Amino acid sequence: DAGDDDAKEEFATEKLFWAAYGQEEIDQEALEALMLKDLRKELEDLLNEPYWDMGQIRIVLHAMRLVKNADVANYIRSNLAELVPFAKDVCLLIEEFLVSGIAGFENMGAEITELLLSPRMQPLDCARAWFLELAVRKHIIFNAEQIRKLDALSGTLDLRQMHLIRWRAKDLNFFRSRKPRVHEIQPWAQPSFIFGASCLPKDEYAHWLRSIKSRVQFPMGKNFVDWCSTIQETQPIG
Repeated sequence: DAGDDDAKEEFATEKLFWAAYGQEEIDQEALEALMLKDLRKELEDLLNEPYWDMGQIRIVLHAMRLVKNADVANYIRSNLAELVPFAKDVCLLIEEFLVSGIAGFENMGAEITELLLSPRMQPLDCARAWFLELAVRKHIIFNAEQIRKLDALSGTLDLRQMHLIRWRAKDLNFFRSRKPRVHEIQPWAQPSFIFGASCLPKDEYAHWLRSIKSRVQFPMGKNFVDWCSTIQETQPIG
């Protein structure tokens, strides 16, 4: 009856709270109870409140990630700008849907580019890093034009992510043209550039690493360069 359903929903929310913070795994009974809930409406109602309950919104986003309802994707995608304060939760949800083969988040390169370059995102370095991480993990693909637009991002986290995105894209020209001037890159972004350049041919990369080892400007730099000299042999590129 309705009372039983309400009790199941309350139990599911409590179980989810602990699962969301890593205290325990959500079990099948709680998951089935979550499926009874209209999570899209619940999120919409929470976002319409004059003062947001940030913790509850994150819990609902986590629930959406667990339930994987295809109807959720369109709502999330249509409200990305509003959901920017929850960038990590939203990006993990998008990743979960894509990895699970749930439709709704395909071909997002153009809209993510527009979002990242919007005034709303300008002061939000960590939020931008999460959306760029979707491309680092190859869940979304930026084309060459979009990558050029994203070069307008100049924060340290932006640079790091863009180096890794260009590594994923095997942008040999980018790394080849800039590797003689690696010392001009801000020190905290040098490691991602040096790692990203591992898409270069093995001999070219090894020779370059030897030439820069004594000139890198970040902590543990020489150790990092030594490690980079091994990565082409120990892991696949791309």
